[in-house]
Amino acid sequence: MYEKNLRYELVEFGIEPSRIKVVNLGVDNKFRFIQPYGKREDVIDYIGSFNPRKGVERLLYDWRENFDKLKKFKLILHGWGDSQFNYLFNKFNNKFNIFFGNFT
Repeated sequence: MYEKNLRYELVEFGIEPSRIKVVNLGVDNKFRFIQPYGKREDVIDYIGSFNPRKGVERLLYDWRENFDKLKKFKLILHGWGDSQFNYLFNKFNNKFNIFFGNFT
């Protein structure tokens, strides 16, 4: 229903209907779950930029600081690099159940 209302508002605003494309949830199918909930590992994923404004370094330091409470979880980071990426990768990869997955 939201998409229908938004489409109507965009047309009313003067945008050609042929230029409007609805993207449900805005998430590519490659990010969809393929395992039933009960069969998944205890994994927390981060998907995004390693730009300092994203706070990934703070996340990793906090994860390390609280590792005794988080031992049953894996933290997997997927994303694209920044000048900070190599530093974080070298400092945290394969330590404290922190892993770097696919990145570009």
